[in-house]
Amino acid sequence: MQCAYRQVACRRHAATLPFLMTNRHLTLVQLRAQARATTLWPPSTLAEALQRMGFVQADPIRAPARAQDLILRHRVHGYRVGDLDRAFQRLGLEEDFLYAYGFMPTETRHLLHPRADPTDDAGVRRPDALAAAVLEFVRAAGPTHPRDLEARFGRDRAINGWGGFSKATTRALESLHHYGLLRVARRQDGIRIYAAAPTPPPLVEAAERARQAVLLVAEAYTPPARRRFGYYAMPLLWGDAVIG
Repeated sequence: MQCAYRQVACRRHAATLPFLMTNRHLTLVQLRAQARATTLWPPSTLAEALQRMGFVQADPIRAPARAQDLILRHRVHGYRVGDLDRAFQRLGLEEDFLYAYGFMPTETRHLLHPRADPTDDAGVRRPDALAAAVLEFVRAAGPTHPRDLEARFGRDRAINGWGGFSKATTRALESLHHYGLLRVARRQDGIRIYAAAPTPPPLVEAAERARQAVLLVAEAYTPPARRRFGYYAMPLLWGDAVIG
């Protein structure tokens, strides 16, 4: 059988092969139990799972479901699609970019900022004229929907990261968020509502922040016995049916 994973992942799956190969007629219950035993901890609350994991990748593509819902379904007791969205404000969560975009506790976000600006010799982010004006607007107005900026700044467009076009004000919001000057307060119909980011805690050395952040994403390359979070959550297939 060919294994498409990296070598370290292959060693992890190899440990389960004797069980699978000597039990050719597994029941659905046995298969699910084996998957849980090799990748997950006992289901907990949503708050506990997020604190333990430190980060959950976000992805709007529903094939077969959004990444955040797939990941949490297997780690949170009674989790239902959208529970993370509904609990976002109550749990005081953040949205930000780690190795990918996702949801995280405040403690993880503090590891990411101040984020160095590669275009500046000193690595300090200095918002351009439009971004500075947008930042001032949000700080004065409070939580801001991107369309709230149209009356003040117009609807000029700028090239986005995908090579297409977005409103220049939306690009400014995204840049200010990326560099930690704004945060996502909540979502409205899937659209980010931005607010001024709070004053950061006492600065932790950049090297230490990087070390702690790397630990959050290194689980795939950690020996199975030492993993805290389990391997990647993926759909569990039996034939052509998604069973877990």
